Formats: sequence, C-alpha cells, structure tokens
Amino acid sequence: MRMALLPHSSRLQATGKGASRHLHTSILPFSLAEVILRPHCYPLKKKGLALLAAASLAYVSRVLWIYSETGTWVYPVFAKLSPVGLAAFFSLSYVFSVGIYLFGEKLNHWKWGQFISLLPTETLLRYALLTPPGNRRRNQ
Repeated sequence: MRMALLPHSSRLQATGKGASRHLHTSILPFSLAEVILRPHCYPLKKKGLALLAAASLAYVSRVLWIYSETGTWVYPVFAKLSPVGLAAFFSLSYVFSVGIYLFGEKLNHWKWGQFISLLPTETLLRYALLTPPGNRRRNQ
C-alpha cells in the first residue's frame, strides 16, 4: 500500500535517476508551442497568482503528507535539507513559478495582444453556450 503513495519513487527506480528530470522538463517545448499557436485569456493578475499559490500550497502539502505517512521523501534531495532549507526551497519554488506565470502572460500579450480584445469574454461565452440560438437578442 505504501508504494501506491509513492508513484514517483517507484518510477524513478524503474527508469533511472535522469528520467525524472527529463519527464519534468519535457513539457517546456509543448508549452512554448501552445503560447505561439493559441491565444489565452489570463484571469486578473491577482486571481491568477492566488490560484497559483493555492496549487503550490496543495502540492507542498501533498509532498509533506507523503513524508509524514511513509517517512520517505518524494525527492531524495529533501532528506539533505533542514526544515529552514525546506521552507526556503518551497518558497523559492513558488517565486520561480510566479516568474514563469508572468513570463507566459507577457509572451502571450507580446504574441497575441492585438487579438486578445477580440476573444469572447467569459460572460459572452457562457451566454453563447447556455442560450439557445433562437432566444439570443442582438444588442446586449
């Protein structure tokens, strides 16, 4: 049962130490291609960063919970860090994530800025999806 809690560790043992790095970084080219090929409507900066913080907190909580249940760190480097080092690592990871988020937002605006205002807003999109075509008024 404990191995089910640590899919990353078992995958690391089966595939080797370098495979984890490759699996974690292979998303970068696909993300860059998506920014270039498709415009995105980012939420307000405050809301986007709050959602990023919530996701980061959930991930850190999961990593700490797995350690508390099994006594084994998901990433072996965490065993070498003190509690202050862990807090610094998680904090810097969040700062790095914020930087990536803001860079993606900037790239999106740089590539698609002139078209963003033409994209449907969430309200218009919801109206278009929930209202049958015959019941839509033209000037709303």
